[in-house]
Amino acid sequence: MCMVFLGTSMLRSPLFGRIWGSAGILIALAMLVFNLATAPVPPAELVDLGALAGLWFLIVSIQLWRCVRMRKG
Repeated sequence: MCMVFLGTSMLRSPLFGRIWGSAGILIALAMLVFNLATAPVPPAELVDLGALAGLWFLIVSIQLWRCVRMRKG
């Protein structure tokens, strides 16, 4: 759920915008649906979206780091 909330707050941000916010929301909701649909067994036959979520967090972290560096310098 944290990705949904973070993505929602990013929607109006000039640093991230609708693309990164929407991507975070869609990835998080897809992961939630896959996990709830296959509970209590892990979604082994479906696509593992954990790597995609990790990539999204990496890109968001790099963007945050770039913004902090730009404001300092």
